[in-house]
Amino acid sequence: MPRTSTRFYVEESYVIPWMYPYLTPAGIIMKINHDPLPSPQQDPQLWEGIVKRDRAYWDKLSEELNARPQFHRDSDAQKTFSKLRSAIGGLYASRQMAVEAEYAFKQALQLCPKSRGQFPSRATLHGAWPHRRCPGHAGGVAET
Repeated sequence: MPRTSTRFYVEESYVIPWMYPYLTPAGIIMKINHDPLPSPQQDPQLWEGIVKRDRAYWDKLSEELNARPQFHRDSDAQKTFSKLRSAIGGLYASRQMAVEAEYAFKQALQLCPKSRGQFPSRATLHGAWPHRRCPGHAGGVAET
């Protein structure tokens, strides 16, 4: 069967470990690529571009959201955007990109400060975070 040119995207509601090698951030969601991507160690230039686009997008979005008084009164919006950013942090953590994961988790926390207990500690991120486990969803502890 020939490959399709159709693009697929996902909003991660829960961890689906087989997806991580195929995912790249795509705004507030993630793109499922046809083939697994090389690791950041195998292709650092690819991942530098991915991270640069992702940070630029989320830096701008976070600034815009935090500038809106109504965003700070809407706990559902705060939780939703925080969860979306946290999912991308989980992708970075699964790729053993601790600095990028920490950056994403800190942004998620800034979007929803009430979510403090959902994110892994800095020591956990920079230590031995279990491969393919998505922090921020199941049992992350300690403050960043």
